Amino acid sequence: MFRSDFARRYLALGFAEGFAEGFPEGFAEGYVEGVALAVLAVLRHRGVAVPAAAEERIMRCTGVEQAYEWLDRAGTVGSVDELFV
Repeated sequence: MFRSDFARRYLALGFAEGFAEGFPEGFAEGYVEGVALAVLAVLRHRGVAVPAAAEERIMRCTGVEQAYEWLDRAGTVGSVDELFV
């Protein structure tokens, strides 16, 4: 693709910088998404109805603390509304 050492070096540098900046953010987003999916799985496994609006709210979660709070509650709530109290 690039023939000069200069171009290859700066392409690699740009890739490394982009990876260093983007990887932690992407990892965190994926981690929270995984916890949100676990919340939904626990609720459904327990037979708790999860309307589409509640599922969307759970999947929009961006904070790991909130996601873990919901996961803790998912094991005991009687309705999805109790999850959001």
